[in-house]
Amino acid sequence: MSINLINNLVRGGEIYHTPIDDLESFVWVLLWAIFDTLTKNDIQLTRVEQDWFNCLRSNSFEVFRSKGVFINDLPIPQNWSTRFLTFVPLLNEWLDLAAQARLVISKLDSSPSTDAQFYKDYYAQYLEIGVRYLDNLPENWF
Repeated sequence: MSINLINNLVRGGEIYHTPIDDLESFVWVLLWAIFDTLTKNDIQLTRVEQDWFNCLRSNSFEVFRSKGVFINDLPIPQNWSTRFLTFVPLLNEWLDLAAQARLVISKLDSSPSTDAQFYKDYYAQYLEIGVRYLDNLPENWF
């Protein structure tokens, strides 16, 4: 769930789901997948990584609070494992782009933009960033 949706839920406001929320949610799925891949390959997670992995696997409201903490800690602190740090630039750029989109959407009158081009532009930026990092990802990062 995106920070935008979490904020609206917590504040009791009207919840407007946008395509930007889906892009940000993908970042959280990627974060979970990184931790899952590492553990399935018998890689020991650091304490902070294990805490995050546990949080992302839970169904509690702790996930909501933690996502906000993670966003506020950008750029991601360098005290994570070297395997995880491979993805830090990608995660930082995607989360920064999500924050930019949230800011634009928050300045709209009452409801999110229905302009398809607005969302296409953000999707194009996400894909451009992702492909750039994919091209530079080591063949075996775990």
